[in-house]
Amino acid sequence: SLGQGLEFLIYFQGNSAPDKSGLPSDRFSAERTGGSVSTLTIQRTQQEDSAVYLCASRPTNTGELFFGEGSRLTVL
Repeated sequence: SLGQGLEFLIYFQGNSAPDKSGLPSDRFSAERTGGSVSTLTIQRTQQEDSAVYLCASRPTNTGELFFGEGSRLTVL
């Protein structure tokens, strides 16, 4: 939610099974569609889903993280 700190949602690494332990409910799903492309889908959005959603990428296991600008979702 807006005004709260960062919350972990999902982690993809190579061909390993993703860590989805942070996805808050069955309304949230994420998939890696190939290479460095992934999607986050939120069904039946609710007001508490309003937030800035960030994505980070790391080219190697030991490299630094690169964050995107984020996507702001506002549910009225």
